[in-house]
Amino acid sequence: MSKEKARSFFNLVAKMRSAQRNYYAARKKNPEQAKMYLKESIDIERQVDSVISKTYDILNARKALLLKEHGKTDK
Repeated sequence: MSKEKARSFFNLVAKMRSAQRNYYAARKKNPEQAKMYLKESIDIERQVDSVISKTYDILNARKALLLKEHGKTDK
């Protein structure tokens, strides 16, 4: 993973955590604002999950290719 992609992922997770903290801080004081933060948090969480899923797909494909090159099977 490049430094740029790692930094981008870090920033995305930090943004998600900020939205989560904002949601918990606002949920009793300002329910309408809390809904906005919750939606933002969920949207960002989907993006984080997507990056994680794509990363697992890449790692699994590389692992399968390496195993195939060495005549081994994944058990």
